[in-house]
Amino acid sequence: MQLQFWRSATLWRRLGWGAAAVVALWLLTWLSFPWAAKQLIEKQGSQALGRALTVGKVEFSPWTMELSLHDLALAGADGQPEPQVSIARIYIDAELSSLLRWGPVVDAIQLDSPHIRLAQLEPGKLDIQDILDKLGADKKEDSSGDLPRFALYNIEISDGRLALQDKVAGADHLLKDLQLKLPFVSSLPSKRQVKVQPELSFDLNGSRFASEAQSTPFAQDRKTAATLTVHDLDLKPYLPYWPASLPLKLQDAMLQARIDVAFEQHTDSVVRLSGKVQATGAKLQDLAGKDLLQWEALDIDLADVQPLAGVVKLGRVSLQKPSLALRLDANGQLLKFPEPAKPTADSAAPAPAQASAAVPAAAADP
Repeated sequence: MQLQFWRSATLWRRLGWGAAAVVALWLLTWLSFPWAAKQLIEKQGSQALGRALTVGKVEFSPWTMELSLHDLALAGADGQPEPQVSIARIYIDAELSSLLRWGPVVDAIQLDSPHIRLAQLEPGKLDIQDILDKLGADKKEDSSGDLPRFALYNIEISDGRLALQDKVAGADHLLKDLQLKLPFVSSLPSKRQVKVQPELSFDLNGSRFASEAQSTPFAQDRKTAATLTVHDLDLKPYLPYWPASLPLKLQDAMLQARIDVAFEQHTDSVVRLSGKVQATGAKLQDLAGKDLLQWEALDIDLADVQPLAGVVKLGRVSLQKPSLALRLDANGQLLKFPEPAKPTADSAAPAPAQASAAVPAAAADP
């Protein structure tokens, strides 16, 4: 009886129709999902950000659960033609195990050429302030404080670029060639104690940065150990941010550094810095524009620096070929550092006669 059932034509027809229905469903998903996803992303994204968000093309493979978004663009502020954010491609390789884990499980995430353009219009105010305000308001409405369940593997960002136009300081900054590799980030209980080893490198205003790290971001202690390497950092692009309250003004310097950062979260946060910092070709002037101090090389070994606890322990400190210029008044008295000029109703009185004496390596010339 059972043999006749399996041999019956009715059974095979039903199996055939079932298989055809599954194939038809896959084909329908393959054909309709890209269009529906494009419409949903543009509508929901534009509503969430308060700016027009566009997507050039969406590709989806239901057989492998791979999704690719091409040519994403977020409109600039005040209708500017150049987009605020553009991404050439976002690739996501999802896993069906997401259904069993009750959270997204992604085998790979790739961001190709994410480019961001920012401008500081006023002190502390960027041209994306409207987006930040909207996102902040939406976050307050979401009262859920639970950490979502997710597991993201093989995260890669390539050819990242960030251009900042600081209209307050009158300076432009460019971060390019951003490369980030992160093996995985997971909030699932079985993965919280696993160490993550990210790699990060970029070029900032012509200076190269590279770093390596180990971290357990979702463990209770959140231990992180990172090494930051800086090669030939020219400080000239950052001189507009030199504090005006200081009696000295930096004119030139190159910075080299290799710093180990250890972070641990317990009752109090503990941050420890160690390593070596070198500043070469430094030149400082007083507020009157007179040369005051310069040196060929300054090497500082950081033994144990805890910025949050106010602890600074240094090792070896070496200063090569320093030169100090002292300014004397007509009576031979050492002049104080000039203070920043303050606008007054009356004109300033003429300055007394001055003489200057160069003191290279702390020895005055006769």
